[in-house]
Amino acid sequence: MVVVPGFLASDASMMELYWWLARVGYKPYFSNIGRNADCPDHVAGLLLETIKRAHRETGQRVRVIGHSLGGMLARHVALDYPEYVTMVISMGSPFKDAVKAHPVLISAAAALRGAHGRQVAKNVKPSCFSGHCTCSFVKNMLAPEDYEVAHYAIYSKSDGVVDWENCMEDDPSLNDEVSCTHIGMAFHPAVYRVLGDRLRQSA
Repeated sequence: MVVVPGFLASDASMMELYWWLARVGYKPYFSNIGRNADCPDHVAGLLLETIKRAHRETGQRVRVIGHSLGGMLARHVALDYPEYVTMVISMGSPFKDAVKAHPVLISAAAALRGAHGRQVAKNVKPSCFSGHCTCSFVKNMLAPEDYEVAHYAIYSKSDGVVDWENCMEDDPSLNDEVSCTHIGMAFHPAVYRVLGDRLRQSA
């Protein structure tokens, strides 16, 4: 099982979830993507390598839990590589329209593209995080093929960072509502209860 941090975060933000999964009997893996602040296609490639390693070491297809952008990356990899993934759970991931985020996040994304021509993240292109990118990550968010793997979404009307309606599947049976902040998704007991229930479904 691989846990994936959100935009601008690193695996340190998933530490509590990682150890909770270990305590309740799962074998968790950190994503090993570094700080999630680079071109999503590039970061997805790093995530895929971790998923392949977990698949190789466990001999099983991998469950992936992602927070915010991490959940979108998990969905992207699951769509393109279902042979390695058996389930994706996104937490506060605006996979329907990532552009409608908090203005602070939009400004941070613009800074990553390079303030005054200065590029901050080495793989970020001018179109990254702009709504105009045409990479495979964006294609999988805007016009995904049918999923071959189980996929669930956790959302909160109290999110405060992303539009919660963009964090939901069209099929209500695939959604779980909690009441917490966007950052709290990685720590909140109600989220962990939902995760426990969904993970047991795939056991």
